[in-house]
Amino acid sequence: MAQGDITIRIKSGGTGTIGKTAINSETGKTETQTANIPQVNASNIVKLATARSTISYVKNLVVDSAEYAINRNFQLTDDYIGKRNVSIALNIVHRSTQLGMSIATGFMIGGPVGAVAMGSLNIASQGLGVFKAIDQQNIKLAQLDEQLGFTRERAGYSLTDGSVGRNL
Repeated sequence: MAQGDITIRIKSGGTGTIGKTAINSETGKTETQTANIPQVNASNIVKLATARSTISYVKNLVVDSAEYAINRNFQLTDDYIGKRNVSIALNIVHRSTQLGMSIATGFMIGGPVGAVAMGSLNIASQGLGVFKAIDQQNIKLAQLDEQLGFTRERAGYSLTDGSVGRNL
C-alpha cells in the first residue's frame, strides 16, 4: 500500500448567499461581508411587505373611487339594469381572480398537484357560496309568499273559494 497526502479544497464562488457561511473555508476567518446576511434579508422582507401594503392600499383607493363614480352615475340616471350588469361583471372578475390566485398559490406550494387541489377547493368553496345564496333567496321568497297570503286573507281577498272570502 502506498502512502500519500490527499488534499480536499473547497472553493467559494458565485454571487448568491445560499450555502455560504460567515466563516471563510479557506482561511478560517470570519467574513464581515456575509455575517450581516440575516439582517439584510430581514430589511428586504420589511421593505417588500411595506411595498405590498402600499400597492394594496392604492389599488383599493382606485377601485373604491371608480365604484363610487359608477354607482353615482347609475343612481342619477336610474339605470338599475346597467348597475346589475356591472355588478355581475365585477363578481365574475372577482371570482376568476380568486380562482387564479388559488391555482397559482397551489402550484407554488405543491406543483401541478397542488394547483389542481387548490383550484378544486376554490371551485367547491364558490359552489357552496352559490348554494347558500340560492337557499337564502328561496327562504326569503317563501316568507314573502306566506306574508302576502296572510295579508290577502286579512283583507278579505279569496284565492281558492270564489266569492265566499276564505282560503281553504
